[in-house]
Amino acid sequence: MTFTEDSSPDLPGSAAPPTAVVTGAAVRIGRALALELAGRGWQVVVHHRTSVTEAEATVARIAESGGQAIAVAADLEEPHRAAETVFEAAENRFGQVSLLINNAAIFEGGALGETDAETWQRLFAINLEAPCVLSERFVRGWARRGPDRSSTWSTGEDCSPTRSDWPIR
Repeated sequence: MTFTEDSSPDLPGSAAPPTAVVTGAAVRIGRALALELAGRGWQVVVHHRTSVTEAEATVARIAESGGQAIAVAADLEEPHRAAETVFEAAENRFGQVSLLINNAAIFEGGALGETDAETWQRLFAINLEAPCVLSERFVRGWARRGPDRSSTWSTGEDCSPTRSDWPIR
């Protein structure tokens, strides 16, 4: 995993370590990002939906390494509620959030024309709407503290134009 020099926790005007929110941080890439950020001195909010055991293990590993982290469960299928849950927990525990990484996603659906409406709704809510809503909630603080950092990406896993979820990965 590679981070730029700019990813160090030395943010101007901040005496406390900065805080990062990483969605989908209990497993895979999100977990690796959370561990890397914690290793660089960031306080980390480990978001998950139902991976309680994995999220707690990630938080424990960060704590064992001398870092600070909390696990926050929130269902991104309800983006507005999830954004408030995640940011309220982060701000109550650590103060301002300096970095948002929209990493969580679902990989459902099949061939185009074979995906039902319910699956489409889940794909749009979690993979498209939630990152937008979380980012909007994140930037609300810019008026108070100035711009920080946000990142949204896709794994590109099995990215094919014949898959129904391809356009929203």
